[in-house]
Amino acid sequence: MALAFFVSGTDTGVGKTWVTGLLARHYLSQNLRVVTQKWVQTGAGTDVVTHWEIMGVDPILFRDDSRDISPYSFSFPASPHLAAESEGQVIYLDILAQAYQRLTEKYDVVICEGSGGICSPLSRTFSQDVLVKKLNLPVVLVIPSRLGCLNQAALSVSFLKAANIPLAGSVLVNLEPDLDPKIHADHGVYLSSGSEFKLRCQIPYFVSLTEAKAFRFQNLRL
Repeated sequence: MALAFFVSGTDTGVGKTWVTGLLARHYLSQNLRVVTQKWVQTGAGTDVVTHWEIMGVDPILFRDDSRDISPYSFSFPASPHLAAESEGQVIYLDILAQAYQRLTEKYDVVICEGSGGICSPLSRTFSQDVLVKKLNLPVVLVIPSRLGCLNQAALSVSFLKAANIPLAGSVLVNLEPDLDPKIHADHGVYLSSGSEFKLRCQIPYFVSLTEAKAFRFQNLRL
């Protein structure tokens, strides 16, 4: 059975793509067969391409699995449900679940990147957490180091606990280089002192993709 995680955030634009790519490279360095998955891609760009760049792998390796790696893609930069509606489409849970299952049969590690937070809607009737729970995926929660993040982290962790969705761990990401260093340091201290957050790592601010590729997790426990 494949080792699998769902990378979620306390909000959108918090560094999930970076964390997903870094986690994938971490397991790739252990000589494991690793694949990332983006259930719903919206807007310009392709997050899985960034994953591959951070991993340092040739995209052609995943050519045969491209439809499972990115089951849905929409050009409108909005929440998945609205992006799908804008193109007259509907997101189906079964399609996402089947794509995920096929990847688990082929790879040792499958890392799924979500859209926004854990409760982001995939349709008018269900949100991401429904599928995460159905697949029994442990969550890696990405927390951006900025004002308000502690409250958002607490709310996300509380929801996961109430929904009986396992939290594998959280990662604090420095996205704002101009943030007062005292505030950033306290975020790390606060999240480390609360066992419910399961803070596993802090990621520094990256100026470029090159810096991201140079980063290495130390003693990561998920």
